Amino acid sequence: MLGAVTLGAGEISAFAAFFAGQAMLKFPAPHATPGQPGVLRAVAMADAYPALIALISLGIGAIIRHTAGAICALVGVVFVLPLLLFSLGRPLQNTTQKFLPDTMRNSLIAVKPVAHMLSPGLTFAVLCAYAMVALAAGA
Repeated sequence: MLGAVTLGAGEISAFAAFFAGQAMLKFPAPHATPGQPGVLRAVAMADAYPALIALISLGIGAIIRHTAGAICALVGVVFVLPLLLFSLGRPLQNTTQKFLPDTMRNSLIAVKPVAHMLSPGLTFAVLCAYAMVALAAGA
């Protein structure tokens, strides 16, 4: 239920934000249309990411069974771990960052491919796998 509600509400808001943003752009700025390559996927995946993070959060909460601990674990993995890996140097960062949830978002919502990142389809599959593992472990 959490995934369905998050996905539904997010898709509505993602497409509303896209069309509102395009309507506010003035003439010299380039405009995007859903028919251009990668634009429809990027807008649709802009909400798939929060829905999958919500499912991962639900799984972590079911595993830990403590609200504050689950919040700390999720914040640590999503926001703090990428910062710690950033300080270790470029080679290790390029290797590991593509598998961290926060940096995977960049691959999902980018219209053009991002260097040193997984493809959007593979990124989506990895995030789905993370969510399934977290939910299965918490069951």
